[in-house]
Amino acid sequence: MSVSGCGNIRNKTKIGPAVFRLDVAVNELNSIRQHNIDAVIVALNWGAEKFLVNEEYPKDVVDALQIYADVIIGSHPSLDYGHHYWNYTLIVPSLGAFLYPMHISDNAMGQEIAMKIGDKEMKAWTEYTKSYHNAKSRGHLLKLHFDGDGLVREQAKYLQIDSDINDKHCLYTRKKLDDEWKTICKNGDQQCIGDNTCNTERCRKKKKEKELKNIFASKQSWNDADNSNV
Repeated sequence: MSVSGCGNIRNKTKIGPAVFRLDVAVNELNSIRQHNIDAVIVALNWGAEKFLVNEEYPKDVVDALQIYADVIIGSHPSLDYGHHYWNYTLIVPSLGAFLYPMHISDNAMGQEIAMKIGDKEMKAWTEYTKSYHNAKSRGHLLKLHFDGDGLVREQAKYLQIDSDINDKHCLYTRKKLDDEWKTICKNGDQQCIGDNTCNTERCRKKKKEKELKNIFASKQSWNDADNSNV
């Protein structure tokens, strides 16, 4: 996504993936929408890979593309960022990982250590990290249905998945224990991080304001109680 980062590397070669340009993407999506199509799904490779902390996705890009897209799906962070609707578009900032070794803590500190220490120490580091749950071993699958009007929300579902190891010591993907297909942003969906009237940033702000309001109300009631006892 970064023109200054990936763009500089890409411009040194004659082959490779296209560097994302928002103006080009908007023009192409606008052109596509002129035809009689049922749905448009935009898949973008964005975000930082080497951190186990959820990173904010570029909302300016989403704001520009959601006008034309039914679904916007992100990848690359290998972390499950949840999902939400913005206007008529389903936003999935990152699907997480479909298959990822749970014992590898692929974060900035792990990368730095791997470059500075030898094989013996690296083996010890790998064993050490096995005691931690790696958020990158998780992700979720989407099951989407479209009709002539685009995405059918009532049939938009997701399933959380985990990477695991079977009896033969091979990696495989399974559904999260006790999880089933759930309708996106319905019935108390814990992975839903926003809705039509509240995107991720506004939801977070509203939640913080509500928490502060509750704290203030509690302090006020305590003060009233103290004054009544005087």
